[in-house]
Amino acid sequence: MKFLKVFFLLLVVSLFITGCGGGGSDSRDSDSSGDGDTATVNVTGTWTGTLDITWVDTSTTAMAVTLTLNQSGNTVTGLFTSPDGTLDLTGTVVNDTLSISYTMPCDSGANPKTASMTFTVSGSTMTVTSGAKLSCSKDETSISGTLTKQ
Repeated sequence: MKFLKVFFLLLVVSLFITGCGGGGSDSRDSDSSGDGDTATVNVTGTWTGTLDITWVDTSTTAMAVTLTLNQSGNTVTGLFTSPDGTLDLTGTVVNDTLSISYTMPCDSGANPKTASMTFTVSGSTMTVTSGAKLSCSKDETSISGTLTKQ
């Protein structure tokens, strides 16, 4: 009789734990990276605009750019196109922030530099919030600009 009580108690406890364990998943709360950081925006598409760059020597450049992006979960791949050419890019989206990087083949590829930029995405616009190593020959002090989804 004591055996049945213990067995019944263990059965009830295990059913309770199984029911509360939440072993399922909710696609609204997950992403393909499994790190818990979700993308709240989808950046897939073509984005165009102008980046205003101020260089260390205080000169400025207004650079027309196009980003052609494909997003899967939090992962972004695509192309960065400027007057200097087109480069492959990779990136991530966390919440409403897009971070990208691409490698420039400086000195005919002998001295490559990796550039990076971060954007805040809102609807059909993305605003640059930071950037680094955007040129093979100069260092920037600031960058600003907005891209619009086409």
